[in-house]
Amino acid sequence: MELLPTTPSFLTMLMASNLHREYNLSSLKRITYGTEVMPQTTLDRLRAAFPQVELQQTYGLSEVGVLRSKSRPDGSLWVQIGGEGFETKVVDDILWVRSEYAMVGYLNAPSEFDEEGWFNTQDRVEVDGDYFRILGRVSDVINVGGKRSTQEKSRTSSLSLDNIRDVAVYGERHPLLGQIVVAKVGC
Repeated sequence: MELLPTTPSFLTMLMASNLHREYNLSSLKRITYGTEVMPQTTLDRLRAAFPQVELQQTYGLSEVGVLRSKSRPDGSLWVQIGGEGFETKVVDDILWVRSEYAMVGYLNAPSEFDEEGWFNTQDRVEVDGDYFRILGRVSDVINVGGKRSTQEKSRTSSLSLDNIRDVAVYGERHPLLGQIVVAKVGC
């Protein structure tokens, strides 16, 4: 195995469990990670454990496609994204993407693209020249180890239980999974 495409949550658990020491992973040449925010501590541990492996952050969305990415070689969380067929801009610290590969839209739903074809990713970013540092989503999406759910979906599911009268649901940071679903329940 030369390539390991995965999520930051998986890599955090791999490093925390020390399972990478129990298996021969010497054939690895590249680890790509995406779908959620990578903790700098996990990235630092990966660099120490796999000094010969290229670590590359990836970025893509169903609505616009997978953008080319190039991680900064200094081991930071900064990444260049874009490439042929893609444009990026930042408005109020939020990343917007325009793509030649954008989807038409979701069936029976209003378009999520503005009049000029820009898509609001809802990803909060910092900018340093051509590099972005992705800080996380500003929407009601809760991302648990790469699996996404919305606050409303979790709330509706909880309210379907007989003994629950009301519930407030939100995402909370978690050191292994990125986020966890937290519910305050009224019975």
